[in-house]
Amino acid sequence: MPARFALLYEPPDPYTLGLVRSILEDRGIAYRTLERGVSPTVWGMPGHSDFASMYVQVLVETERLEEAKQLLCEHDIICDVSERLRARGFQSIAAPLLSGESDDLDRLARYLRVNNKATVHAILEDIRTAQGGGHLLLRLLFHLLGRDEGVTLGRLARFLNEHPPGATREVIAARLPVIDTEARRDLAAALEHLPAIDPDGILIGLLRDPDASVREAAIEALFALHGDDLGYEPDASEEDREAAIRRWEERS
Repeated sequence: MPARFALLYEPPDPYTLGLVRSILEDRGIAYRTLERGVSPTVWGMPGHSDFASMYVQVLVETERLEEAKQLLCEHDIICDVSERLRARGFQSIAAPLLSGESDDLDRLARYLRVNNKATVHAILEDIRTAQGGGHLLLRLLFHLLGRDEGVTLGRLARFLNEHPPGATREVIAARLPVIDTEARRDLAAALEHLPAIDPDGILIGLLRDPDASVREAAIEALFALHGDDLGYEPDASEEDREAAIRRWEERS
């Protein structure tokens, strides 16, 4: 009897699709892909028609659907929202922070670190829409800097890029002079995921940072955002760095 298939996931990009295929094939789970026929402009790259056919639906054999979902969730690709954990996290962690009854940002950071990305996104949305939520999210952003919280920081930055609180860029710029080297380095890396706030001015400023690791993180973020470094080398002489910075300033 032929295997029955159920819709599992719609990968948003070719890399994720390849990862899904690899995970399912390694476990021997049969799957099919259905092309969506989406225009290449979905990728923001008009003319790259070879990408169009790669936007697909993934279907897996129905009998192993739950196993496939668990595997993809373990790899943090796609997960279902845990409504129980979402509600408990908001009531016991986020709500006291919003009301001022608690200042335990470490507990909120731990929650974001250990839960799957769908549940994390859901509670961040709950926080965002609550009174004072935008302010709390920015407090959390700065709390995570310099704490070896790269994955959690990236999740938060990508969420903030979808829903940036008012004056986010101005708040970041104002706080920048008082944070330490590790925090500045983490901030530069996070700004790569925040193009919605137009972070170029902040990143260009970080190209003048006295610490080479911060300068390196800043130029890597600018390269990720623009696909060019304009000849800037974080370890070059100050004269050469300044010449490249002027090119960035002229471009921006």
